[in-house]
Amino acid sequence: MKPWALLFPVILLFLVGCPAVDTKELNFTRKKPENADLVGTWTPNSDTLKEIRTRGHYPQAQHEIVLRADGTFSIRNMPDWWTNGFGESGRTFSSFDGRWDLEEGKDGWTIWEIALRTPTFGTSINVYQQKPPYSLFIRVGDPNNADAMIFDRTSTNDTKPNPQGGANGRQPIRSETNAASAAAASLRSP
Repeated sequence: MKPWALLFPVILLFLVGCPAVDTKELNFTRKKPENADLVGTWTPNSDTLKEIRTRGHYPQAQHEIVLRADGTFSIRNMPDWWTNGFGESGRTFSSFDGRWDLEEGKDGWTIWEIALRTPTFGTSINVYQQKPPYSLFIRVGDPNNADAMIFDRTSTNDTKPNPQGGANGRQPIRSETNAASAAAASLRSP
């Protein structure tokens, strides 16, 4: 028997048992997108909406991310499971305003992320797909589980400045809760 034939099963077990790369990460955008391809309103795709309702047991709501040309953003009714690090649903939503920037990240190679910042919170979400139309990949819980919410751009005309003042970076985070525990609605950095 050839030596490589003995090594092949060991390598295969290693790759299956400890994946070095989540296959979804291969679609993280590697070429810098134009801001014009990101500005607009983003909403969950149908698979994500199904997960929000069935696995997360969240009540019906209109979820959206609005990225504006002036560098401000608004997030409305974002399920809380994206911020707790475990992907656990508290069945509450968060809404907040702030500033966004396109930033270069590293994930074994160059990828592009949208940095979201408020005075008390900062995180980033991945730009997804290699060319327009892009999606937004919002990780839920442990990165090794490959769980994510995928948002697609549904409108490009939301370029007006934030009428609530998010452009100044001082818009506070506001949690909107349903009948679930208000404590579960606290927004924490992942």
